[in-house]
Amino acid sequence: AADSEQCNAAKDELADTCCFEKCQLCQGGFMDTTAMVMVNGQEVSCQVLENSFSKDVIVAGTEQCNTVRQEYADACCYTLPDSPCRLCGAGSEVAAGETVDFYGTTMSCTDVANKLAMSEESGGDMCSSVQADFATSCCFATCPICPSGFNLRWEVDVEYNKATISCGEFDGIIKGNGVMKGTTDCLSLQSTYSSACCYNYATSSYAPGSSPSIGGSPSNDGTYASYSSGSGQADVESASLVSAAAVSSPCNLCEPGEVGINAEILFNGVETSCSEVYHFLAIQTSEGSETCTMGKNALRDACCLKKCDLCAGGGIPDWYAMVNVNGNSMTCLELD
Repeated sequence: AADSEQCNAAKDELADTCCFEKCQLCQGGFMDTTAMVMVNGQEVSCQVLENSFSKDVIVAGTEQCNTVRQEYADACCYTLPDSPCRLCGAGSEVAAGETVDFYGTTMSCTDVANKLAMSEESGGDMCSSVQADFATSCCFATCPICPSGFNLRWEVDVEYNKATISCGEFDGIIKGNGVMKGTTDCLSLQSTYSSACCYNYATSSYAPGSSPSIGGSPSNDGTYASYSSGSGQADVESASLVSAAAVSSPCNLCEPGEVGINAEILFNGVETSCSEVYHFLAIQTSEGSETCTMGKNALRDACCLKKCDLCAGGGIPDWYAMVNVNGNSMTCLELD
């Protein structure tokens, strides 16, 4: 464990040998992990290039580090725009499963959209060009729950897939499941929920349609859940079929610097493992959501352990350095 005497002793004895401050390719910016560069005649991603700094022991502040930055930073690094470019316009979403030829490189539409949002200003030449070239292939019109002229009643609760959710959560469900405007699935949702969820304030009238049962206390991310604090037990009922690809920032049960342990716990009233709960939260909820936060509060102590950090203070491990531990010669990677 991180606070154990064994961990502290290993740090005192081996940190100077095993650790160094690694050169950062993007100083003061962010890395474009999809960008490719030529290194010694071979095309590699910028991420692979920076990962090689650990193996090659390229230390921050050295002439070698500065030379590499000067050569590759322009191609690999960017700063976040003040007004991010959006690939798809209002009322449409990115088709997550589609791929396109992005100026010579095969990329998913999701990666194209993320690249624009992270690196290009709205209204800029690059933004407008990519929108013109790829919006038709990468964007689809999303299903509107409410007919034209009606407003969504966000706070109203309805029953959906045997769970209680608010009408406002349909936006995430529709986007996550890629429900397109005009499809059978869209028409079914509209006919079932528009009466309860949609209201015309100008005419003081509800939208036509049937009314599902009302009630319950949903969470904010489309999942109906309750956690018994401190008991290690959780009761969760999925309210949507949002896939892992649809979750932009998956919930991570353990915090950075922690490792998951596969302890046996109670989940949904039955015995299961931490790994199963970890998987469930990652594919069903987003980081920062109410369900994710409640899951961490209830289960993190049982399922996560703070890992012993051999290179404390921000140092980067030299995984290929050799050390002697209890009479055995091994690399720092094997020690870790």
